Amino acid sequence: MGLSAILGGCGYLGVSTALTVPVPVPVPDAADVAPAAAPAAPAPAPAPAPAPGGKDGKQARGFKGRVRSMASAVVRSLGRVSLQLLGLLLTVLGRAGWLILRWGLEVSLSAVRGVARLLMSVLRWTCGAFLSVLRGLLVALNWAGLGLYGLLDAVGTLGLYFWVVGLRLGVVRGGGFWIGGFLRELECLVRGGGGEGALVTVVGG
Repeated sequence: MGLSAILGGCGYLGVSTALTVPVPVPVPDAADVAPAAAPAAPAPAPAPAPAPGGKDGKQARGFKGRVRSMASAVVRSLGRVSLQLLGLLLTVLGRAGWLILRWGLEVSLSAVRGVARLLMSVLRWTCGAFLSVLRGLLVALNWAGLGLYGLLDAVGTLGLYFWVVGLRLGVVRGGGFWIGGFLRELECLVRGGGGEGALVTVVGG
């Protein structure tokens, strides 16, 4: 009984010692350790988007702006011309009525028809000559490939009103003023579209 107690105590002591003694952990060699993965490089920032339009867009915006400014100028001038024509008509009617009442002039229907026929013939000849010159300019510009035929045709048609204004301001003065302004605007349009010098070549021969 004493021997079994001694053997039991030795076994218990051995088990407790084995449980309390730390077991050495093998350390891996430095060469065997794989290097840590380097942090991923940040993605490059996206390149800034180019400005919409670029050079061609600027030219297109400049051309459209000139067309709009020219159209607005034509509309304003058309309004002024309409008012001037209305004022001229009222002035003529008022003066004629005043003369008839003041001097007792007898106006025959045949005389009125003759004056109206003369005025219409003069106006028709003037407008026909102006349209012939303008049509030749339009055909020349269209043949040159400038693509302004429709715009110039509309402006030329509205130009008749400017030509009629010359009856009040003076035919030479009014016609020269309109033609000079029209040529300046047309030259700006041609230069803005990349055809610098084409207008001078067409007009100057």
